[in-house]
Amino acid sequence: MRLNLFPGLGRLTLLLPVALASLTAQAGADWPARIRALVDAGDLAQAMGVVDEWMHAYPQDRDAKAWHARLQAWNRRWAEAEAEYRALLVAAPQDPDLLMGLADVLVWQDRHQEALALLDRACAAAPDREDCRTSKARARAALEDSRAAGRHEFRMGAGVDVLNYAQNAAAFGAAMDSRWTRLFRSSAALTRFHRFGQSATRVEGGGSFRLTSRDALTVGAGLAGDQAIVPRYEAQIEYGRGLEVARRGPLRGIEATFMQRWMWFRDARVAVSAPGAVIYLPRDWQWFSRVSLSKVSMAGLQPDWRTGTLNRLTVPLRRGLAGHVLFATGLENFGTADQVLFSVSRTIGGGVRVRVAPGQELLAFLHRQTFAQGRAMTSCGLSYGFRF
Repeated sequence: MRLNLFPGLGRLTLLLPVALASLTAQAGADWPARIRALVDAGDLAQAMGVVDEWMHAYPQDRDAKAWHARLQAWNRRWAEAEAEYRALLVAAPQDPDLLMGLADVLVWQDRHQEALALLDRACAAAPDREDCRTSKARARAALEDSRAAGRHEFRMGAGVDVLNYAQNAAAFGAAMDSRWTRLFRSSAALTRFHRFGQSATRVEGGGSFRLTSRDALTVGAGLAGDQAIVPRYEAQIEYGRGLEVARRGPLRGIEATFMQRWMWFRDARVAVSAPGAVIYLPRDWQWFSRVSLSKVSMAGLQPDWRTGTLNRLTVPLRRGLAGHVLFATGLENFGTADQVLFSVSRTIGGGVRVRVAPGQELLAFLHRQTFAQGRAMTSCGLSYGFRF
């Protein structure tokens, strides 16, 4: 005869896995709130880890799959995000959240026409959603801008420097910027300088290469009949990388940059190292900040090390109109020989960019630069550009 000393143990053994699964599900029921908190804190990597963990436990959870696609997009893995969104839409073709998520991915890749078609479906499925109508309006505006922009921009302009220590100076120029593919664009410029009773002509050219969805490399060079007022030769290389940040909250994005520039004047050589960042803020505000360390070498003298800073805030005022303000210290600009001779400067100024017609705009600026010993320079300029 078999004696069962613990008659309830068998039943408890059967129920224990069920109870543990129930407790685990309840403990993880707040995982979307955890993800939102991590996204708001800018920790996209940990948020993705939470989603991966939940999907491993519940591989058929559609909400988790949608969050995974959303985080892929915010990490700029656009191809992976698009594939995941499209797979989800097979089972739920009229889900407005999925349609809007995929539309965002397409907009970030400049595929505005495709995005508009998806937003039409999303707004039809959820006619009361204001965010859908707003996204649709933005996508339509971006499409209009891309059609007006064309592949090339030709710009011509002039600037005047009013000096309190010498005769006024001026410059006139023209430039062409061409976008050949999504990965490569080129630039070329010709500038004529009139300064200190001399005239000089400079020719510049360069190219920008998008290495990945986050990385870009720009190189450029120039030469001039310098007349001792501009560099005879110059070269520049700049690397930029987009950094991971939350799409929610006050910080929308950051692009870190590093520029190395070399200039060879008739009687001096200048090398500039300048790290910086473009900070993308809500409402399309942008703040550009850069610091520079420059080595100025002149014949017979020890190298002179100089520092500089530049901060520029760009603010859209309304559609087709944007303004900027800037403040710089030290020697941020070594474009002309007289800048090399001064050891300290401070610059304040601003400007506006006005769209006068589709594909056409005016750019105007006014800057005031002060140097040691009471020297000062007021610069103003106007340029007109059109795209085709």
